[in-house]
Amino acid sequence: MDKQKLLTILQKAYPDMVFQLQGMGCHFQIKAVGECFADLSRVKRQQLLNTVLKPFFLDGSIHAVNYTLLTPAEAQEIKGI
Repeated sequence: MDKQKLLTILQKAYPDMVFQLQGMGCHFQIKAVGECFADLSRVKRQQLLNTVLKPFFLDGSIHAVNYTLLTPAEAQEIKGI
């Protein structure tokens, strides 16, 4: 899958999040910052994005994703994104 196409899909699904993507082919690293992650566990945060990416996992366009999913406050603390 093309990185720009993946970014467009994520931005359309979650317009209030800020994304950074790395990777190519079927392996990606996704960093996202959004207020919607507040009060969600790490697993629930991943599940939120996996709902949008599920069709691409199923058709093999995406094989593996490494997530860094933070609230704006968490990102500010670690100066991550």
